Amino acid sequence: MANTVNRLTFNNYFSMSSRMSPEQRLLLLLIRPCPSVEVIKEAEEIFRDGSRPVNIDELYSLAAENGVASLIFRNSINLQFLPQDLRDRLKNAYYSVLNDNAKHLEETFRISDTLKENGIESIVLKGSPVSEFLFGDAGVYPTGDIDILLRPADIRRADGIISGLGYEIFGMTGLPEESRYLHYQGEAYYLDLHLRPATPYFDIPGEFWWADPISVKCSDRSLKSLSGERYLLFSINHLLSHQYRKLKFFVLIDAVIRADEGRLDWHKVTDHAERFGMKRLVFLTLKLLHEMTGVEVPEYIRTATPWGYGLFRYLVFDGLFKKTVVVYLRHAVYLALLAGPDALLKIAIRAIFPGPARMRARYGLPPDSKMVCIYYILNPFFILFKRT
Repeated sequence: MANTVNRLTFNNYFSMSSRMSPEQRLLLLLIRPCPSVEVIKEAEEIFRDGSRPVNIDELYSLAAENGVASLIFRNSINLQFLPQDLRDRLKNAYYSVLNDNAKHLEETFRISDTLKENGIESIVLKGSPVSEFLFGDAGVYPTGDIDILLRPADIRRADGIISGLGYEIFGMTGLPEESRYLHYQGEAYYLDLHLRPATPYFDIPGEFWWADPISVKCSDRSLKSLSGERYLLFSINHLLSHQYRKLKFFVLIDAVIRADEGRLDWHKVTDHAERFGMKRLVFLTLKLLHEMTGVEVPEYIRTATPWGYGLFRYLVFDGLFKKTVVVYLRHAVYLALLAGPDALLKIAIRAIFPGPARMRARYGLPPDSKMVCIYYILNPFFILFKRT
């Protein structure tokens, strides 16, 4: 019954968007980690439809751009209707991710071990460990930066340790402990040391993330991770910070829920969301994710009818496959829908008129630059017309 409901809600989107190409439809079907018989049949029908032939190059390009090519390889390994050329490309993507993640994981252990040896506790937020302990497969989730959570009280000592490992900080102004994160560049990797990992739109204290950490296994070694409830809130915030673009960030949330299935305390998730003014953000995102991937979420979220959900869903799908979008205009609409008009006004004022330190950091100005005054005048125009 659940699979039938998931298929019907998924098809509701297709019925409202005639602009979706066969390649886009297939991508959204093939990212499902446990595709039902109905979903597999629908994907096969799209491939067999001679009136709208599937462009294999376009399908693979979309998968690669969205960071899900290796995931699709794992999900579709038994789907015989996929062309061999596509199978080979997906397989190559998988083994490329597997190789990159192995090297990335070793560097993550080197950093976390060195911090631990110096009495500094750390929590891994993203990166190669996620592919193992959430997806159960080191080749599924492509990594970017190394992301580690630290306490603000430890950041000055950590900075010296990280520098000793060959990393150089850049883009920082003001006091390190007042930053949301510090960005470093090494010989082969970028590293972000996070102090307050949520988006700046919600006032979540740094210490919140340290409650109930868990130990996870990666390559027979242990690392600390966020509790399931906090990881869910973090990954939803992370998706918002990426403008609801790239499917890899959607499937990360899906993996958090599936990995903790049966253990996730949904009442605790809801309580935390209400406490920090994130309830609409969490409910709308999870309701949409349920439609996209079929992941199980509580009935009170699935059946909720929050105002603006139709517009939110339209905007997400409309922007998901676009090459460029007007970043801040779309982001402003998201925030109005997800946080409410009052929060949007506060966020807009903070974005247009940030403190001098944040303005210098945003545009890479030196700490003593007087150009910051000019950027206060130009900043509203940059925000309005920025594209990505």
